[in-house]
Amino acid sequence: MDFSAVILAAGTSGRMGIPKISLKFNEYHNFTEHLCTSFNTSDCRKILLVVNNEGTELIKIRNFTLPQKTEIVVNNHTDYGRFYSLQCGLKKCDPTLPVFFTNIDNPFIEEGILTNLLPNLNDADYICPSFNNKGGHPVLLSPAIISDILSYDDNTINLKVFLKKYRRKNIEFENCKILANINTREDYKRWIG
Repeated sequence: MDFSAVILAAGTSGRMGIPKISLKFNEYHNFTEHLCTSFNTSDCRKILLVVNNEGTELIKIRNFTLPQKTEIVVNNHTDYGRFYSLQCGLKKCDPTLPVFFTNIDNPFIEEGILTNLLPNLNDADYICPSFNNKGGHPVLLSPAIISDILSYDDNTINLKVFLKKYRRKNIEFENCKILANINTREDYKRWIG
């Protein structure tokens, strides 16, 4: 099933102290490169990387290696929060396709997670991978909920609050990394080493 992907990376990385988009994931990739490569499957039509102005410059200066289907979207209002960043990315997506979204601070996307979430899209408005009944990332959004997000005019609303009114289905995985939230140097040491 065809889909698009939105990576939310427009935050200031204040608690980390350095931009998360350039954090080293492994010997080959930083967080951004790894996430974009992970989403770059044959079924993915477009990868939208939502960054702030500093992120755009960093990608150019450090010459990030990104798949050809990656498009950089600049969020000029980072103070609005995640919901607005998601809107920025979704505006560039095909409105007829489902969309995966994830945060830059959860770089552990695997193709197996994507292929296991997609078939469940008819069962709910959005699908979450879960570990021990706790939701993680990436989240899969149906075209119907995408339309509602794009038409919502209070772009400062908390994303979790917005999603509460929709039908959610969790798909359980035996992979605690879907819960990762790497915001500090201690988090980085814990999850990456």
